Amino acid sequence: MSRQGWTLALLPVALLALVSASVLAETDVYASGVVQWEYLYNMNDDIESSVSDARVDLDMGVGPLTLGVVYRAYQLSDPAYNPAGKDIPEAVVKHRYIAFEDEDISLRAGHFFATFGRGLTLRSYENADLEHDTVLDGIIAEYDAGALGLTALAGTTKEDESRTRYHTHVVRGARAAMPLGEWFEIAGSVVERSSILEDEGAAVHPDFARFEDGVRGAEVSGWIGPFTFGGEYADRRGEYPEAAKKVDSGTGEPVYPRVQGIR
Repeated sequence: MSRQGWTLALLPVALLALVSASVLAETDVYASGVVQWEYLYNMNDDIESSVSDARVDLDMGVGPLTLGVVYRAYQLSDPAYNPAGKDIPEAVVKHRYIAFEDEDISLRAGHFFATFGRGLTLRSYENADLEHDTVLDGIIAEYDAGALGLTALAGTTKEDESRTRYHTHVVRGARAAMPLGEWFEIAGSVVERSSILEDEGAAVHPDFARFEDGVRGAEVSGWIGPFTFGGEYADRRGEYPEAAKKVDSGTGEPVYPRVQGIR
């Protein structure tokens, strides 16, 4: 068995061992995990495109601390077969984090996902089926002050544009939400981003290698009986700061209204 195969086999064993240990431990210890595996077999003559894809999500908590890891093993029948040009390692620790959670505050360092409102100002998420992952690597803090909920974050993420071309984003953001009585809530958010464009196959013009933009957002939500409604407004401005003549990306003012009924 290959090294990644042994690692994949040992992770569920470690999960079971942690669950057993939590029963005997005097402190609060818990473990949870999900193991997923699929094999896609090509019934045509082109069997080298068959693929084995396995994923293990493991979380372990000790008191207010939680440690998490996501391990993935991905292997094609023919490693040279890669028509999409995706750089997918055979085995990798895809996500890892450590988190602290108390009554009013939570802190998380490492990988995390974050969405402000409905995602106009910030949306970080993963779609495993499409190989789309905009997870942020950094720190996020949330504080519940009763009448006010605060979120602050800073992290980096990599966005592939082609086989050799990619963006490295540095994201900083904050959001505040406040209820107005029992039926309304308002919120505001600010997100700043710096993007560096790099290409392993060609030089990038220095005027367009760095891009900076900022987004300001406002949200309102309400509840009337079985219906929820709300709307969002976001204004985005950006520029290439290194360009000899400043190039403004333009000002966007998208509005996202929504109405939803719950039976």
